[in-house]
Amino acid sequence: MLFHEGAFYITDTANNRILRLVPGAKEATIYFAGILYMDGRRELLCPSSMLFHEGAIYIADHSRILRLEHREDTASLYFKGELKHPSSILFHDGAFYILDQGGNRIWQLRPEEKEEKRASVYFGNKDGYAGSGLDELSRPSSMVIQDGAFYIADTGNQRILRWSPPADFATVFMGRGCRCGDHRLFEP
Repeated sequence: MLFHEGAFYITDTANNRILRLVPGAKEATIYFAGILYMDGRRELLCPSSMLFHEGAIYIADHSRILRLEHREDTASLYFKGELKHPSSILFHDGAFYILDQGGNRIWQLRPEEKEEKRASVYFGNKDGYAGSGLDELSRPSSMVIQDGAFYIADTGNQRILRWSPPADFATVFMGRGCRCGDHRLFEP
């Protein structure tokens, strides 16, 4: 969920749609219900996250990133690559960062590279396998960037990692492996 230009935008994952809710309204409206195909059907496949950036909305959807011009009703495929299940998308310091929950990694994609759809694994396992090392992830579910550091909910490892690029390893910020008191987490 995010707030943009006076409204909430909600990924209604199980119903395969994006909802828009204006504070004070009695109900939400369907903002986007998928790509319109020639046969008239629309398709979103479990949208999990979205980002507004430079007049467009980017939707993390199943194994791809869609780009939808704000206030339009058609989307285009922005990036597919080797995504297995993107769960979060951010824009920071000139690049998109895509948290790939199914691939146990973070991808970096620069907008100028979008035509070639080239991206690189920025953090995590390049092969996509889960791991528990401080340079590995297991079913990561969300991330935020604060003061240049990535905070990653490493769900399968029951921890929050703090990673400051270009370091090779993260540190445990909270959860399993933290030397910071009793901060047990269950699927953060």
